[in-house]
Amino acid sequence: TLFRSCKRTKRKLKKDLNRGQSLGEGRSGFLWPGLNAPVLKSGTVQSVGKRDPVQLVEMQSELIRQRDAWDKKRKARVKRERGWTGRSWGGVSLGPPDPGPNGETYEDFDSRVIELKNVFNMTAKEGRKKSVSALVVVGNGNGAAGFAIGKASERTVALRKAKNRAIHYLHYIERYQDHTIYHDISTKFMKTNLKIGRA
Repeated sequence: TLFRSCKRTKRKLKKDLNRGQSLGEGRSGFLWPGLNAPVLKSGTVQSVGKRDPVQLVEMQSELIRQRDAWDKKRKARVKRERGWTGRSWGGVSLGPPDPGPNGETYEDFDSRVIELKNVFNMTAKEGRKKSVSALVVVGNGNGAAGFAIGKASERTVALRKAKNRAIHYLHYIERYQDHTIYHDISTKFMKTNLKIGRA
């Protein structure tokens, strides 16, 4: 039997050359009434004219500068805080939850991503529908902590949902001398050794 390996290629983004251009504007600099020039001027109907060459050069240089700024903004990646490993979202801080509807704030709380994964649901109309599931935990470092799951079609929306939902499911954790783990614990389950140390 002959097997053929299919390598998944990254989708190449197409450059929109029409972005930033106005309808009717071009290199020749014609002024078309109703497109890039007013139809009426001081009560008379305008005819097709031509733009001043100096103004035309300025407009073209401004368009090029604007496109370069858009390209830089698209290429600039938002640097987020490093989590437990380099590429995963686990352990990344999302900051405090958003203020509540009655104006309550949670500035003394911090939220951390525990798990972020893609999930799929089979529907009759749309087929395989993808969504993002996020598990986020919030806490104030003083005994109050809670966790929740948020689902959405986009990653940022799922993280925000989970962060704001977790603040409504807080639990109080008993502590002794500001520690939740009182002594070192070592246990084994099948081939997994678990060691928890008192920090």
